Amino acid sequence: MNRNIVVRISHFNPDVPKVQIYGDPDGLKWLASELVRLAEYDQSTGFPPDEGTVHHLLPAPRKSAYDNLLDVSVQLDIGRLDRRDDGSFEWFLD
Repeated sequence: MNRNIVVRISHFNPDVPKVQIYGDPDGLKWLASELVRLAEYDQSTGFPPDEGTVHHLLPAPRKSAYDNLLDVSVQLDIGRLDRRDDGSFEWFLD
């Protein structure tokens, strides 16, 4: 099964930075399943009250447990915006 994803930052228009995510069908399905898994994750265990879960997706050859990014990609961090203790996300806006 090929699960190829490319994540890059487009500099085509310097006034409008853009993140581009491209992938083959299996790669896009895999990324979607990671997003759903993260959304459904029970943060009530394993995290300090003022933190949430995050996954660091690394491009090859820097392999991780989530290693489907091609080597032309930038690192992609996906995480929960809500904190474990109170569900707030103001911390992210600071």
